[in-house]
Amino acid sequence: MQFTADRLEASTANIRNVVLIDTSPIGTVDFRLDTSEKQFLLKVGRAAALRFLYNRNLDDGPSQAEVDAALADADTSRIFVRGIRQRRRTRRFVVSLLFVFLAIGSYFIWRHT
Repeated sequence: MQFTADRLEASTANIRNVVLIDTSPIGTVDFRLDTSEKQFLLKVGRAAALRFLYNRNLDDGPSQAEVDAALADADTSRIFVRGIRQRRRTRRFVVSLLFVFLAIGSYFIWRHT
């Protein structure tokens, strides 16, 4: 437990130096990503990095317009990726349902033969 508490304390103490990236709807263990999902991750990472740099008030940092454009691009991409993932879940559900019906049908055909 001490190790976790130490990590939490260090993270909290250095939160100003951490770039937070919202990758939803893509989870930590989603390993099979298509090209659009990979592009989405790059866009949200870029937007988060630009916002981080803008908040630092650097002389040669990004402008508010650049940050807003990157965030808008990331949000558009997020909507697209959510649609892709929803269609993928629906397709898996339909295929699973068909498999169940085929298994039940095969069972009844086998029992009545």
